[in-house]
Amino acid sequence: MDIQKITAFTMDAGEHSGLVSRVPCSMYSVLLEHGLIDDPYYRDNGKRLRELSLGSCTFTAEFGVSDLTLSRKKQLLRFNCLDTLCEIELNGRKIADTDNMHRIYTLDVGGILSAGKNVLKIRIRSAADDKDGQSRKARYASGCEWLPALSDMGIMREVELISFDTGMIERVKVRQIHGEGEVRLDLTLHTSGSDELFRAVATLVSPAGNVFYSGLIAGKGTITVTNPNLWWPNGLGAQNLYKLTVNLYSDTEICDSREMKIGLRTLTLVEGAKESLNLAVNGVSFFSRGANYIPEDSIIPRLSRERTRRLLEDARAANFNTVRVLGGAYYPPDYFFESCDELGLVVWQDIEGVCDCISPTESLLENFGEELKDNLTRIAHHPSLGVVLGSGTAPLTGGEAPTDSTEQGDNILTALLKEYLPDTVYWEYPTEDDDSSPQKEEADNLPDGVFRLFGFPEHPCTLTLPSEKTAVAFAEEDDLNVFSPVLEWHRSRSSSDGGCNLTDYLSKAHRYPYSFGSLAYMTQLVLAESVRLTVERMRRERGGCMSSIYWQLNDCWPAISPSGIDYFGRWKALHYLAKRFYAPVLVSASVDGTRVTFNLSNEKRVAFDGSFSYSVVDNRQRTVFKDSFPISVLPMSAANILTTDLYSLISGHESEYVLVYSVSDGLAAKSQGTYKFDQPKSFDFIKPTFTSEISGSGTDFYLTLTSDVYAASVELDFSELDAVFDDNYFDLPGGVPCRVHFRTRDVTNLDALTRQLRIRSVYDIGREK
Repeated sequence: MDIQKITAFTMDAGEHSGLVSRVPCSMYSVLLEHGLIDDPYYRDNGKRLRELSLGSCTFTAEFGVSDLTLSRKKQLLRFNCLDTLCEIELNGRKIADTDNMHRIYTLDVGGILSAGKNVLKIRIRSAADDKDGQSRKARYASGCEWLPALSDMGIMREVELISFDTGMIERVKVRQIHGEGEVRLDLTLHTSGSDELFRAVATLVSPAGNVFYSGLIAGKGTITVTNPNLWWPNGLGAQNLYKLTVNLYSDTEICDSREMKIGLRTLTLVEGAKESLNLAVNGVSFFSRGANYIPEDSIIPRLSRERTRRLLEDARAANFNTVRVLGGAYYPPDYFFESCDELGLVVWQDIEGVCDCISPTESLLENFGEELKDNLTRIAHHPSLGVVLGSGTAPLTGGEAPTDSTEQGDNILTALLKEYLPDTVYWEYPTEDDDSSPQKEEADNLPDGVFRLFGFPEHPCTLTLPSEKTAVAFAEEDDLNVFSPVLEWHRSRSSSDGGCNLTDYLSKAHRYPYSFGSLAYMTQLVLAESVRLTVERMRRERGGCMSSIYWQLNDCWPAISPSGIDYFGRWKALHYLAKRFYAPVLVSASVDGTRVTFNLSNEKRVAFDGSFSYSVVDNRQRTVFKDSFPISVLPMSAANILTTDLYSLISGHESEYVLVYSVSDGLAAKSQGTYKFDQPKSFDFIKPTFTSEISGSGTDFYLTLTSDVYAASVELDFSELDAVFDDNYFDLPGGVPCRVHFRTRDVTNLDALTRQLRIRSVYDIGREK
């Protein structure tokens, strides 16, 4: 079998013609590459450029076909992602119409190809005004709460010409049957053509690189792996991956080959946990810790393996073990799942379009079924794929009352999941007004601030300003006002009340800031703290609540949003705090007035043995009280370790006393926290004086930082350079040096770092003048 990639196209759009491009490419990406439109993310350019999405464009490719390709019995043209309403023409002959960007279209072009030059035309019309919702286009392209409406059109993934004589592998189905000390792999080979013409050889290579098995399979085969190296989510064990290769032979010639990496593991829903999503991997029930992932760019051709990898590595660095792929976008490319496999991130995959309100038709149901086949087949073997969220009705009705057609949708999804993902957890998406559902009842009965159904933390301030470095990349200095038209355009559409939820909740906690930088810092702190408090409460309720997935991990354009990482990959306060509140070993404090209960959550598979210490200090770091004692907490559990009332110590000193607490394993502190008994705006902060020293070289550095008095939520940054710190937005005791490791994105030197270092604390809010 031969595969020829067709990558070079020219685009015609409106008054522009003959624009050279390469797959992946789209109308917006090509116009940007040729300098024919302004950056749609700069200021409010996107408002004007949205009109382009109402037009149409044509992509044309000329490619050569050899006599050998024509001599083969089959020639197929495969389109891995066309967005969305396309008319495909080959050598002047129409071969297909498409209306689903989630599908893989494979077309038989035998008898249409010719030797030498061939011409492929893909005419794409706008799906932006698809009123009846019959086209299956990613919902976010029409605008939703987390990006502007730039309804693009183009060729988003590979176009391939496939030719063969005898047949090819359609898919390799792998089922795992786990037993004591072994895993049986049942392989089923699906091919095109007659199975009698083929001979298949399967080879399994261990994570260490040794050939574990190589032998014939005749349509079906079995490989038994003894003493298996299991795959685990991040924090629970290694991400062991076996390489499975299946070669399809016709006589002695390999006519097709399929290679995949698989992880040996079980992942199940804990029995009786239907009101709270509780997953068990290899028999171990674990707390899912993560956030909602959205595409890193709303212009899809600008995505890349490297960009996605860096984002997911940042998620792992913040102790994530889970990411949820939101149902308003599209099914991620293979490299997304490959990275999740390698990094130990369990994927909660929504059925795409889960939020759409569509009147289903027979043709749409058929289209939906083919879409699911294409994607479930493609991602089924990944050990990271752990949960499918949605239902057959949800993508078709958005929660409206079921009809005969929507019941057919349920049947389609159920049947396809049984065929392609028989061992993957399926979680049905509830309707918002289904008051009788056990999930809804369970959620309503929870304490304030905890939403258990999917583990979504509720928090009051939904949006944060990005850093000043990010803001000046899309706005001018005069735009840096939260109520300016430019910033309002870049505000997440989840904000229905303008800038009010950026200011109302802030005023309850902090003083009025006098600079954009302080306002951005303050918004990030308020969101991060509110999510931290809720997640810590969820983790204290381990057993009843077994997941925390907050909104959201990242941005797809530079925006005012609730993300933890901004469009340029810069960590915001939320992501730094997530690294702490998602730590495998977490100490937290539940405070009611002056009564404090300390809790230790241990998400490790071994018991935690160490010591706990707590103290009360004043704003000058003078110790008022301290105590410590040894503790032991069972693996995969959470337990209260102390309840005490500090009234006699705190009363009358709420605005100057701080509670400090930590746990240590005897070698180093594993988790620590602080609590102020008054709001920051009322706390009697003393102006800190910082001293700092930076050491290191290249991209690897250390910062030693000291404050003369207690400093709250210390922010470290550089005016121009980008860096990721091991810790940031932390409380710094007075007189105690803190050594923080950090890496810069680019090679730099100590002089530049020292000159650009910026240090801020809560004291500075409202005192900038």
